Amino acid sequence: MKQRSVVFEMFVLAIGIAFTLLLLPVRCDAQAYHNPKVGSAERKAIMNAIRPRVEKDLSQPVVFDVTFLRSASGWALMEGIPTTPSGGQINWARTKWADAWKNGAWGGGVDALVHDVKGTWHVAAYVLGATDVEYVDWPQTYGCPKSICHLGGGN
Repeated sequence: MKQRSVVFEMFVLAIGIAFTLLLLPVRCDAQAYHNPKVGSAERKAIMNAIRPRVEKDLSQPVVFDVTFLRSASGWALMEGIPTTPSGGQINWARTKWADAWKNGAWGGGVDALVHDVKGTWHVAAYVLGATDVEYVDWPQTYGCPKSICHLGGGN
């Protein structure tokens, strides 16, 4: 009877350890990222890669109020809000998204994934006006590091 008790206790302990390990946050992508500083050459190059796409879609000059910008291994992800160069709000009523904006189906933000190819940043993926997290599958689709995509915990 005592041997059965020990085996049972070991089984319960093993199940407890397995369950605990399942609950721990696991970082599948250990690549460190950094946040390019305002005014840095890297940040300017990234913004300059994204800006023409947004300006073309909005038919007006823009700057970005950056929510987050992460860079790692030649990839960067920017999430932000386009504003006028003076810092004012975009007049969405004067864009092709006027109806979506008017009906509350317009997020107004920009998600952009850029890739540094031989020293020049290029837009790999871009979404304007998303109402959800569009970049959740970008690591699988484009091969960028998960760490830049604000996925799996961390900053």
